[in-house]
Amino acid sequence: MQLVVRLVEKMSSERVKRVIDTVTRLQDFVSRICQLDVDETEYAYLKSLVLFSPGEVLPCNLYFCV
Repeated sequence: MQLVVRLVEKMSSERVKRVIDTVTRLQDFVSRICQLDVDETEYAYLKSLVLFSPGEVLPCNLYFCV
């Protein structure tokens, strides 16, 4: 029984770590987008590129030149 409780606690902490990592990456992404200072038209173009992309995922270093 203690082993099950430990496994559940460990899985929960790993899940929390993954969520925190995801939120951190999302915050970094938003910060970089804000630094671009795009206007409404540029934002609309970027949004359409994301929405209508063929589904191929590019590595992060191709999105940003930071």
